[in-house]
Formats: sequence, C-alpha cells, structure tokens
Amino acid sequence: MSTPISTTSTSDPTLTLESFPSHFTTFLLTYTTPFDLILATIFLCFSLYKFGAHRQNFLATATLIAAYLGRKAILPATNLDGWDPGNDTVGPGIYGGKVLYDEKNNIVYGKQYQNHNPFVDGPVYEGKGAGYSFMNSLLRAFDVDGLETALERDPGLSLEISTGGATPLHFAGMIRIPNNNAAKNATGKGPRGSDGSRSVGETIPSSENAFYEEKMRKMVKSLLQACLLHITEEQNKQKSASKARGGGTSSTTVSLSPVDACINKNIDLWGYTPLHRAAGNEAVAVLQELVAVESVDLNVMSTGVYNLYGGPETPLETARRESAVVATRFLEEIMEKTEGESSKATPTDANR
Repeated sequence: MSTPISTTSTSDPTLTLESFPSHFTTFLLTYTTPFDLILATIFLCFSLYKFGAHRQNFLATATLIAAYLGRKAILPATNLDGWDPGNDTVGPGIYGGKVLYDEKNNIVYGKQYQNHNPFVDGPVYEGKGAGYSFMNSLLRAFDVDGLETALERDPGLSLEISTGGATPLHFAGMIRIPNNNAAKNATGKGPRGSDGSRSVGETIPSSENAFYEEKMRKMVKSLLQACLLHITEEQNKQKSASKARGGGTSSTTVSLSPVDACINKNIDLWGYTPLHRAAGNEAVAVLQELVAVESVDLNVMSTGVYNLYGGPETPLETARRESAVVATRFLEEIMEKTEGESSKATPTDANR
C-alpha cells in the first residue's frame, strides 16, 4: 500500500493584494536568474522603442515577458530530485536528501541543488538520483520499528543532517497527512503516495489517516527522546573530559540545553525550526508531539535571514502565512491555554 505523503515546501498561501509583493519576489528568486531579468529588461526597452509605448504594445510585451520568466513554473517538472511546481513539492536534492561527505567524513558545504537557496551555502546533495537520507527514508516509509532500532543503535541519528540543513524533526514536519474529508488541500491537489501511485484528488479513508498519524506521532516521539538523550550524554562527556583536564570549560562544550538543541534553536538552512516546518505544512500530529515537550518555546522566532517573506516569525505566524488552517487553530488553542495557566499562576497585586 502506498503511503499518503507529500513533501511540501508550502501549503499554497492565499494570494492577496498585501501578500502579492512577497509572492512575486519569491517567484522571481525561485524561477529566474539575473540573466533572465536582464534579457527581459532589454526586450521590454527594445519593444517600447521599436513599436511605441502605447497600451496594446505594452500588454503584449508584458505577456511575452511573463511567459518567458514563468516558463520553469509552467512547464512540467522532469527532475524528481528538485522543485516540482506542478505539485508544489520538493525532491531530495533540495530538502531531506543524502549529503556529500569529504575524505575526512565531514559534510561538504556549497551551492545548493538547482540553486534553490541562492543566499547561503548549505550541505551539498550527494548527486542526482541519490534520494533521501537514511533517517528521512524511514520517516517517508512510516517505518516505526526501523526508526526506533536505528535510534537505539545511535541516538545521534536524531540530528542527522540532510539537504536544506534539515534534521529528521524538520523533515517530519514536511510530511503532510491529509485530513479525513479534506484530502484536497487549498490548491485542489490531492495527496500522493511515495511512489506517486495515489491519484490526484483521491480521498484517504479516515481509518487510514488515523493509522498514519499515529505512526508519525510514535516516530516523532522516538526522535525527540533520542535527541534529548544524545545532547545530554554529549554534555556529560564534555564535562567529564573538562574535569579530567583539570577544570575549565572546553571550547567544544555544547552550550545549548537539550530542548534548545533539538527544537528551539534547531534551524535549517532557511532559518526555520521543526515547529515552523510542522506549522506551515499542517503537520498537526508532529506539532502535538513537539509542543508536549517541557520548555519548548511556542514563540520562538525564525531567523528571518534566508526566507523570502521578510523577517523573523513565530510558528503561529508561519501557519497563518501559509494558510495552514488546522495548525493555526491548534497553536492558537495551545497558546491561549498556556497563557491562561500562566495568568492563574501569577498572583495579582490585589492578592499580594
């Protein structure tokens, strides 16, 4: 049976007048190159000079330029490792894929696959057809037993780095399990299996939906437990090594708390934490496990450096921007409950 997953980059946010500039900027940076923009500008100037700056010529020229600049979005995708605009998905070359290692077993950093993130170097994809990383392949297959066995053998795999700077907790938030009777998302595209066998728009039975949601919860819980354990053990090892050297603090000491290292400060190449990824992709099953962790910061800000929407944002703001309705409602309820408990725990001036 094929697994109903779709590794997505966005949940197709609704286009409004206010959001048009950011969407247009995203479009230009995603689908065009400086050469494209220069060529389009030259063509526009030549057309207006040759045929006049009247309305009919301007509209005709603008249409041709739009078709040229948008050709990569209009034409069907043929590279399964990269960006597929027709299905709003990204392949392993861009996010969650196997990365290249050098002779010293260090991750190679450089230009990203298809130049998908032109702002910064990141883990280099192993090569066309390499596929998803070991841990992410287990997540895609919903292989709970395989994932738990791997983490028991090496808890450090919970922080395995893949393309896009993603860890397994990030990638889990990119695997969307459609809602029972809303298998078609806002774009009208239905879920796809990992082998592409599920037809577009085909609904998923509620029993099957619940089955995969439960599997996802178990996998995320295992990842969190392993990650927290791994960071704690590494900190203890470094403290012991520091004492053996006669005191002092090692420059390599893990300074972050386990929760910060696994969730709050665990950012991918785009500056997003696992919370942001899950919130933006309606991965509510993943969100439920993440927010259940003690000391998790629901107001943690993305770095805002490399995303195309201008500035840092909280997971709730990410969910709203991506029109992730279910995730938005879930986070709002959790935050209201948290704020209510906090206000009860804080004595008022009248009670002091």
